Amino acid sequence: MSNSKLLARVDIPIYMVKVVSERHILVAGGGGQAKTGVKNAVEIYQLTHSSNTSEPCSAKLVNRFYTGSRAIMSGTVFENDKLSILAGGGINGECLLWRMRLLTNYDREPVHIGNGNARSSSNDALNLRRRRTSSSSSIGGGVGGDDVIDSTEHGLRSRNNSTASNDSRRQSEDISFENGSILGFELSQMSAFKTDFPEKEEPFVKVIRYNDVLSALVTGGADGHIRIWRYPDIVKQTDIRAHTDEIDDLDIHPRGTVIASVSRDSHGYIWDANMGRKQYELKVQMPVIKNSNQPVKYVMRGCRFGLVIDSKPTTYKLFTVHNPATRHKPPHPAYLCKWDANNYTVEKLSSIGPIMVSSMAISDDGRFIGIGTQEGSVEIYIAFSLQRQYICPQAHNIFVTGLEFLKTCQETQLLNGDNDSSLVSISVDRRIVIHNIPKQRTIGLYGLMFCFVITIMSIFYILEYIGL
Repeated sequence: MSNSKLLARVDIPIYMVKVVSERHILVAGGGGQAKTGVKNAVEIYQLTHSSNTSEPCSAKLVNRFYTGSRAIMSGTVFENDKLSILAGGGINGECLLWRMRLLTNYDREPVHIGNGNARSSSNDALNLRRRRTSSSSSIGGGVGGDDVIDSTEHGLRSRNNSTASNDSRRQSEDISFENGSILGFELSQMSAFKTDFPEKEEPFVKVIRYNDVLSALVTGGADGHIRIWRYPDIVKQTDIRAHTDEIDDLDIHPRGTVIASVSRDSHGYIWDANMGRKQYELKVQMPVIKNSNQPVKYVMRGCRFGLVIDSKPTTYKLFTVHNPATRHKPPHPAYLCKWDANNYTVEKLSSIGPIMVSSMAISDDGRFIGIGTQEGSVEIYIAFSLQRQYICPQAHNIFVTGLEFLKTCQETQLLNGDNDSSLVSISVDRRIVIHNIPKQRTIGLYGLMFCFVITIMSIFYILEYIGL
């Protein structure tokens, strides 16, 4: 049932993967603040078509951007006012914003690298890259490059570069190939703002989402708060004390009306996106486990809104995954749940086997749900029926840290073959793997006509044989 391929190996542990365009994916991670020699970086890969029909898609590294002492462990990529924006967060409780500009081979001169270390064919090329690094890749590299933008909980403030810390500058490496169709990106940081304020634990931005309808970023982290920030001026609109423990996941309804959140406190809620009021609590009655002396406690691990295809008017569902709160021998099953997004009642609950879910994703057409496990396996389910469509055991050597479906469009199919859907998975094992679901083949019009003729002839001979 596995149809997977290793897209790339990276030299850092990776925690986040996002689709930038039909042809580009972005990964981020690193060693954090520990001085182990493992750098923190953002890397962008371009998907290219291969002449090999069995493995039509390959990935080329086109950009690497170093992020100083900050390892980006969560984030999102979104379009605003015809600009691509990367919002990233992680340890230290800050959300960082970068402007992403697509570059063609006419916008830049080539700088070749090998084995992960930058090399130039001449001193001029080396100096060109140094100038580009210092001018466009600092924290203040947005408009003027003179100020580093800092923040507190109450808003943004500016401070001069001379007082910035040593990690406030970002290094970038531009990678070009002989193939003239390779496209890269230029990243310049716009701002940084604090969005997590735990009293006892270390600050950590666990999840960042953006919604066009709200024109806002929504963040959740270690302090259990959901904060809504108006974009692009980054003014805090709403602060919801949502949970008593770390927020594991949240998602925004595509229409911008509500926010779903799940936490390690074992609760899931639906919040009004404008007023910040609690509307529903997500309650589900789990099946009784056979041979169990006491009820099994479950924790929601992920939540995603997805549209229902071929429905008029367009409707949406909410999907959640539920892990056993503690491990048992033999292990208890995890569950995948589908909710009615009008009154948030359970429509379908399905066991997905004795696994522990570590990550979750849904395709943009709402047809498939991707599941990553702590054992390193990747599974894909049909959203309508919650039936498993695909499984890749041990896709990674350790838990899956991120999943992302490629865009459902013709260009992706041209690059990656005629598949129903394609899912990218990452892990701290430094591997980027793509999983493909081949299209279900049909017999077509001529096949249908042939079957119809055969059926009529069979009925005729049967009737003749019995004398009717």
